[in-house]
Amino acid sequence: MKSYETDVVIIGAGIAGLYTALMLPKEMKIWIVSKADSQNTNSYLAQGGIAASMIKTYDSPSMHYEDTLKSGHYTNDPASVKVLVEEAEINMHRLEILGVHFDRDSNGQYLMGMEGAHRVARILRIGDHTGKSIMEVLVEQVKASENIRWETPFFGAELMTDGEMCFGVRGYLNQHYTEILSKWTVLATGGIGHLYSFTSNANGIDGSGIAMAIRAGVKTAHMHLTQFHPTVFYTPELEGRQFLISEAVRGEGAILRNASLERFMVKYDERLELSPRDVVSSAIERELALQSVPFVYLDVTHLTKSFLMERFPTIYAFCKTQGILMEKDWIPVAPRLHYFMGGVQTDLLGQTSMGALFAVGECAHTGVHGRNRLASNSLLEAVVFGWRVAKAIEQKALKGEGVINRPLDQGTKIPKFDLDQETLRGWMDMYMGINRDKAALEALCDRVSAIIENTKTVSSETVEATTIKESSIEDISLYNALVMMRAMICDAIKEFE
Repeated sequence: MKSYETDVVIIGAGIAGLYTALMLPKEMKIWIVSKADSQNTNSYLAQGGIAASMIKTYDSPSMHYEDTLKSGHYTNDPASVKVLVEEAEINMHRLEILGVHFDRDSNGQYLMGMEGAHRVARILRIGDHTGKSIMEVLVEQVKASENIRWETPFFGAELMTDGEMCFGVRGYLNQHYTEILSKWTVLATGGIGHLYSFTSNANGIDGSGIAMAIRAGVKTAHMHLTQFHPTVFYTPELEGRQFLISEAVRGEGAILRNASLERFMVKYDERLELSPRDVVSSAIERELALQSVPFVYLDVTHLTKSFLMERFPTIYAFCKTQGILMEKDWIPVAPRLHYFMGGVQTDLLGQTSMGALFAVGECAHTGVHGRNRLASNSLLEAVVFGWRVAKAIEQKALKGEGVINRPLDQGTKIPKFDLDQETLRGWMDMYMGINRDKAALEALCDRVSAIIENTKTVSSETVEATTIKESSIEDISLYNALVMMRAMICDAIKEFE
């Protein structure tokens, strides 16, 4: 087994992980470890942009605050939302200092986009590839930083803890079992998309970081809260990651039509296509059920080819590969799993319930989003709370906190199950979609719990369990999926009580 020591280890290399690393003091020795390279992250795929009230002539943090609360059905944590909107502008300027160039007009003013449930145009953008462009800048900065070491592929197997403090992570680096001892550990592992058959998420995003935290006894919150993006390109033959048609397209006036060619959102909400995502996705689900069809249409044919190619070059190019010209043809779309609002519970500085362990980005539950995330608040959360995590660690270091310690091996056993990921995804599709049934969830919760605990109430028996070090990545991944499923399903049942 290989062993390394560092000041901070960050698990995950999306915007949350990279930005946090860059905001830490240059004197600190930092490791970033990730399953894959920067292009295989949700951050890289993000199209729309970052919500921030930059133009004070018509917008303000207080308006952004209210829109965020309203979209989240007022179940958000007000203190977290206040931090998010009030620290948005300064973090946008920090991104610009790093080298990010948001779209501006000929007078140098920001070109702000409009998206669902925002009262005004407040989306900073870079074409329709905002995430990609920001990631390219952050990657360049990380690679130029002498104090940051980035290793991939790394599969995190378990957090190293003594039950109260976290001292790093064990896993497989280039297939070799490795431990990284650190004074502080940051989870930035993203969401849960590939627990489902169809998702907009990058490959490998499956909640494994959150599962590691659960297995270590770290507190989580609101594990039932999932968001289904209403307009994902319908490709039934392709399971896994599917292409997202950005909310920004509806921001430019796109219309949703059903199989009868009707503009159906008029029946559901006065905000029409710019209603919050949960409202639009639920409306589409109703239309699909009423007409027994698998998709609806997104109609943007009122816009010219030149405008569409300039405003949405990535989306236009993809649609063209599918035989669709956006200026002439309607786009088939359906709701797909997109974002996770639950996660590892943190305070306003990203601190989890375990000492020396922080979480940031989609894997963290800061309380910002409530029951439904407002469009383009995700990248904003990543940078605002990434900066806060970095400053919290810096302050702890100044106080002399932080130790390198190798706790005893937890002796975690990983069972081998007579199951596969495809079966588990099928269960999530059926029971943890937009519409849920309490009795069905209770039965599934019992079944998943029985499988994990290897009781005799299930037909799929496990064979003798092995230690983390002896287990394969596939076995650990399956175990993580079951741990995540149980946490999500059991939490969903509570919503009916």
